[in-house]
Amino acid sequence: VLKQLIVKEEKKREKSYLPSNDDNISVDLYTRLSHGITQCFRDYEAEVNHAKRRITDLNEQQEHMLNENKHVIAQLTEAFEQNTISVRQGYEKHLAKQREESLKIGQSLDNYKVEVLTLRDSYEKKLR
Repeated sequence: VLKQLIVKEEKKREKSYLPSNDDNISVDLYTRLSHGITQCFRDYEAEVNHAKRRITDLNEQQEHMLNENKHVIAQLTEAFEQNTISVRQGYEKHLAKQREESLKIGQSLDNYKVEVLTLRDSYEKKLR
């Protein structure tokens, strides 16, 4: 059963784990299996370590992107706040100008009213 598992891993990785029978005739089957299993475990360990490094790298990239996004959001928020302040100041300036114009128009109307009343009084005096 162990030999079948090792052969399956050999096919999967396209690698030989079991030394051939010709390498050393004095090596018994169990020793050959032990060497094969040990090498197979080393390969698994290397794959696991590689996966851990990759996960660490991806986590670091994700953290870097998150920090960049936070920075961009902070900049956008600041720009939005500045824009809001600018728009509010522009609107307040526009309202102040309109109030001033309205006051001038009101004063002009008051002056015209006085003139009209004065003219009416003069006209009434002339009519008498």
